[in-house]
Amino acid sequence: MGASARSVADQVTDPCTIAGLALYGIAALLYIVALRRISLSVALPCTALSYIGVVLIGHYHFGEAVTAVQLVGMIVVCIGVLLLALP
Repeated sequence: MGASARSVADQVTDPCTIAGLALYGIAALLYIVALRRISLSVALPCTALSYIGVVLIGHYHFGEAVTAVQLVGMIVVCIGVLLLALP
């Protein structure tokens, strides 16, 4: 949503851009906290779940279509994360 600004100055001051950057910073801090509790070999693959979140946000918030290929990809990502998280 913040990408719709007409100029760089408008982009930097756009509330959606500022909110997005704030959320990105919070996510980075939470990732650091997660790395204290779980190993990197488990934490990093879990970040792949963000791709699923992006598809869902695109579908429900922006009205983007979800294709069969995307659904298969999301299932593959979930299976991969589960396999990597196994002890």
